Amino acid sequence: MAGRLLDSQGKLIPQHPVTFYHQETPNQRWQDVTTYPSSEVNSDEEWGENFVIGDVPVGDYLVKTHVNGHLYTAEVSVREGATSFVIIEGR
Repeated sequence: MAGRLLDSQGKLIPQHPVTFYHQETPNQRWQDVTTYPSSEVNSDEEWGENFVIGDVPVGDYLVKTHVNGHLYTAEVSVREGATSFVIIEGR
């Protein structure tokens, strides 16, 4: 699974926590990642992602993060043999 965490101006948010939950247990944290630092890690030119998580089992997930005191949640489905992509944009 890959994704993009953006601020209200559409810019990537570096070094920010993102938490994954199975959709059927939305209050039980499954995995945590941190978005890429503003330097050191480069996004794929086509994907433009700033976070990834590998070996995600097939299923439906919620991706949650707090940006400027607001909780943002996105739904994403993972299917066999495919890369799922999610975008979370602060407002």
